[in-house]
Amino acid sequence: MQNNKLIVRLMLLTGFILLAFVFIYHESIRSFLQFNLHKAEVVVGNISPDTSASEFRDRPLSTLVQETELKLYFSEPFKSFSKEEWVKFWELFYGEFPREYTGEGLPEKNRQLTFNEIAQELINLYPDIFSRYQNTHWESLFQVILKK
Repeated sequence: MQNNKLIVRLMLLTGFILLAFVFIYHESIRSFLQFNLHKAEVVVGNISPDTSASEFRDRPLSTLVQETELKLYFSEPFKSFSKEEWVKFWELFYGEFPREYTGEGLPEKNRQLTFNEIAQELINLYPDIFSRYQNTHWESLFQVILKK
């Protein structure tokens, strides 16, 4: 009986100490929890992207028609693309890359590249061809690819 009273008193004392700790450090605890919630949101967003966003480009089942049109209308470098180069090319349009810095200590947020970023990546990969493209060429290229 005496032992039970001692245990109850120790538990009450521990509870009051914890309550005082939470009361004193509630701002730090809140900011810690908000930071980790935001971090979890970024990680979940990177795993399963928001496909309902207006700028999200959904990959078609087959890109064979676009590949044929690109070879026909734009010739090089598309005529000499290998299978691996086509995979890399389509990944630029439909893949997600860690590009958006969300804050210190947080992972980068994945997103699809903008058309300007895609153009810059293509210029970096194939400078002798894509560096000569004008705005009208890029618009035509994106129209063929995205069927707009």
